[in-house]
Amino acid sequence: MALIDLDHPWFKRRWLRLTVTFVALGWGIFEFLTGEIFWSILFLAMAAWCATKFFFLPRQEDPSERDDDA
Repeated sequence: MALIDLDHPWFKRRWLRLTVTFVALGWGIFEFLTGEIFWSILFLAMAAWCATKFFFLPRQEDPSERDDDA
């Protein structure tokens, strides 16, 4: 069990995935501009991890959700 499950059904909606990614990115930029380098690196890494997981790696399909009517 992961601490934060990015494959949770809540993240199926694209706008939610974008919101989570851009909030982390924005907060990382804010922390960088205010001189807090540690927190900046932390939030920018989280934004990069979310972007990679949400948009660049293929999602694992749940076999129970497949449509096999064909």
